[in-house]
Amino acid sequence: PAGVDEVAARRETLRRFEVSLAALPAALRECFVLCQLEGIPGPEAARALGIRPGTLYRRIHDARRRLRAAIGEGT
Repeated sequence: PAGVDEVAARRETLRRFEVSLAALPAALRECFVLCQLEGIPGPEAARALGIRPGTLYRRIHDARRRLRAAIGEGT
């Protein structure tokens, strides 16, 4: 079982993730959420958003980079 400190650290990381996800520009957030959180395949998500797959993947990459940087702060 996880210790109290580990649980607190996980909660803080989740809180930073939620705040950082909400702070992303809408275009990056929608691509990230559709593909990474909802599990929609890239080509299907790109069609639903009316963008090219390459644009979708670039936005996911940018979102991941920003989220990693934000979550990494303070650790």
